[in-house]
Amino acid sequence: MTSFDNTKLYELVEELAPNDPSLLDEVRLAVEDPADYYVRQCRERFALRGISKSEPELPWIALVDGLAERGCLVEFDWREDSAAVLDGLDDILGEDALDWDSILTEDDEELSCGELLQRVARHLRARGLALVCLGIQSDCYPVVAVPSERLERVQRLAVESGYGKIEYLA
Repeated sequence: MTSFDNTKLYELVEELAPNDPSLLDEVRLAVEDPADYYVRQCRERFALRGISKSEPELPWIALVDGLAERGCLVEFDWREDSAAVLDGLDDILGEDALDWDSILTEDDEELSCGELLQRVARHLRARGLALVCLGIQSDCYPVVAVPSERLERVQRLAVESGYGKIEYLA
């Protein structure tokens, strides 16, 4: 049986969305009253993920979906083509977006989604950003960029929370 540390989860939320207390409120509701959170807030959204009832991992999914709704995270299917991956990364990187034409070759367009994300992560590392994937037991990549100096902390908090893990993609 997995043990959860909600304090660590809340700290992680604050690391990933430091200026958005509403995300912390959503995740806290998913922890404290998962049935209410599921029924009132997200039943349709979770049905798309194949979640049909309140589950113990619901707070982790609330974090992933909340980050996506706020434009901080983009989720890629493993079959996603390179143009869609780069467009999605532009959305979450904002002013930190890279000039893809100057760093990627035509051969890179043939890479799988996972390989392309790893290639991009190496370029972002030089800019002080870590491209990470929040694991959700799926064949997709929920991706967010965090400052490199916070990488170890967010990975540790994810593991210590007991809800999931955060994988560095480089």
